[in-house]
Amino acid sequence: MKTTTKKKIVVCCSMKFIDEVVEAKKILENLGHKTVIPKISELDSNYDKLTVEQRIQANHELINNYQKEIPNCDGILVWNQEKNGIPGYIGQNTFLEMVTAFNFNKPIYILNTISPKQNGYEEILALLPININKNLKNI
Repeated sequence: MKTTTKKKIVVCCSMKFIDEVVEAKKILENLGHKTVIPKISELDSNYDKLTVEQRIQANHELINNYQKEIPNCDGILVWNQEKNGIPGYIGQNTFLEMVTAFNFNKPIYILNTISPKQNGYEEILALLPININKNLKNI
C-alpha cells in the first residue's frame, strides 16, 4: 500500500473563486493536509464593491500574509478556473505567489491547464507548474 506524505499546502487564487477554495480546503484537510487559504473577511466577500483604496489595502494584506506563509509550506496550489473568458486564469497576485514559491523551491501545483490566452503564459510555464488535472489527490 502506497503511503502519502501529508503536506502544508498554501492555496492561491483569485478572490472570485474563494467559495470553491473554502470547499477545496475541506477536501484537502480530509486527505490529511494542512491547508492555508486567503483570510476571508467581510470585505473580501464584497471585494467587487470595495473602493480602489480598500482593494489596495486588502491586496497588501494578502500579499504580506502569503509572503510569510509560502516559505514555510510544502507547496502551493493555484486554483485557476476560468475567469474573464480565459480558461485556467491566473491573476497578478497569484503569479507573485507562484514566483515566491519558485524562489523557495516549493512545488507549484495548478488545478487546470494554463491557456495560451493567459497574460504571461510563457513566464508561468517557465515556473514549471505541476498540473493536477482537477484531482486534489494528485498533490
